[in-house]
Amino acid sequence: MNVEPPFVIQSSDAGFASCASVNRGAGLISAFAAIAGVSITVFVRCFELCPIANPSTTAGTSSTTNTTQMPASRNQSMAVRFTARHLPGTRHPKPCRHERLVRVKLGLLTAAFPDLTLGEVAAWAAGNGYEALEIACWPAAGGERRRYAGVTHIDVDALDPDAVHQTMERHGLTISALAYYPNNLHPDDEHREAVNAHLRKVVDAAQRLGVEVVGTFVGNDKDRPPPENLERFRRIWPELVSYAGERGVKIAIENCPMIFSWDEWPGGGNLAWSPAIWDELFSVIPERNFGLNLDPSHLVWLQIDYERAIYDYGDRIFHAHAKDMEVRADGLYRHGTLSAGMGWQVPRLPGLGQVDWPRFVAALYAVGYDHVLSVEHEDRGFEATQELVERGFVIARNTLRPLLA
Repeated sequence: MNVEPPFVIQSSDAGFASCASVNRGAGLISAFAAIAGVSITVFVRCFELCPIANPSTTAGTSSTTNTTQMPASRNQSMAVRFTARHLPGTRHPKPCRHERLVRVKLGLLTAAFPDLTLGEVAAWAAGNGYEALEIACWPAAGGERRRYAGVTHIDVDALDPDAVHQTMERHGLTISALAYYPNNLHPDDEHREAVNAHLRKVVDAAQRLGVEVVGTFVGNDKDRPPPENLERFRRIWPELVSYAGERGVKIAIENCPMIFSWDEWPGGGNLAWSPAIWDELFSVIPERNFGLNLDPSHLVWLQIDYERAIYDYGDRIFHAHAKDMEVRADGLYRHGTLSAGMGWQVPRLPGLGQVDWPRFVAALYAVGYDHVLSVEHEDRGFEATQELVERGFVIARNTLRPLLA
């Protein structure tokens, strides 16, 4: 193996609980190496083991990251902090957020239950091993007929925060994000202004509910090239992000190209589909409340390395979707890549496609992601009836639950 893994172990501050000691360090490294699929020899060479500050350090005394060699003492405690390491051809990584022990919850996007109330969705989710809901917030008046859209489990125009909190608390659930995924760069200005206005209402609702994240799309004019859409992004999006920032809300952009049918060809309905474009977006809006809702399924069919994306953009990942992807070889042979996935990219439930979920989750842990892995159910094989939808979520739970703690 010639390329070193894109992460290192470093020490953290005294507030981060010790998770290993020298006499257990070899076991920790061996276990993580097995998960990551790299040879132990190369793995050890690519890490620095650094002493953590003594937990009994006098209050008010700050500690700094130490990059010296770990002392040989078998009783010296240490903490693990993962940070992306720069590789040739990658952007410079940012420090991770690993300031405490990571706890990733299992959640689901409620849009797959369009005919149930929020209370009914919460009751089913809590009874089947889920811990969080990403709640659909499309306009209650309807209007959007796209599959998996137009669902209203919180009506932001008639919001009762106490009622929502009571529902969630009754079932022991948290809210991972409010979800509204329209085309925020729609070429029709009247339509775009309407969805931008509703996005602001969803942000307002998030503030009132104490929810930190709103998930959405950047949007796109499918008939114009990326440079022109980026120019429109520069005009439209900074104000939306500022609006959210003033209310303490983060905007998490999903990386879906939104191209599933020929009426969305050639450019799709969402610009934010690749690392090169993410860099452009973040250069325009460097504010720290603007980031990603990372979904590995889209990166699979776009042939983009989702593990590397996590290490490169770990500090910008505010939310994560769990959806799988099957690339049909026969369809790809017949249609080719210029069809933009038509005829060969098939959304699947986690465990039924080509995403390596242990590797994906390991990378999230490595960069310090400590929020929710939210199952986005878009598998046509499990959507004809509510019973099938529920079975699909059980399959996803059984795939992901062993990886989360």
